[in-house]
Amino acid sequence: METILNLLQIALSSDWWVHIVSNFALWGLLYVIEVKLLSRKFKSRNVLLQLLLSNLIDLDHLLSRPIYDPSRCSLNNHLFHSYYFIPAYVIGLFTRFRYFFMGIGLHFFIDYIGCVF
Repeated sequence: METILNLLQIALSSDWWVHIVSNFALWGLLYVIEVKLLSRKFKSRNVLLQLLLSNLIDLDHLLSRPIYDPSRCSLNNHLFHSYYFIPAYVIGLFTRFRYFFMGIGLHFFIDYIGCVF
């Protein structure tokens, strides 16, 4: 029971919802750019799935103790949030999984804003 209460506390105090909402906002922006401005075919489900799956980068929080610390900045404190992975994420922007890596970039930006404030 205590574990469930801890997980509930983490879910209510963290900013996970900001990442999800921002993914939907980026999806809408990409839709407008690609369909309306560039007249390209847009695979909505595929793009949204890649954007939402980019939040799996937060699984590296499970490797740290405590798992969630509201005062800890995620950037460069967790494995997948380290600066060593940024070149791989930038290279990923030029693959067919570009939306996944755009989501990771957005995730980093939101984490950076959380670190500053």
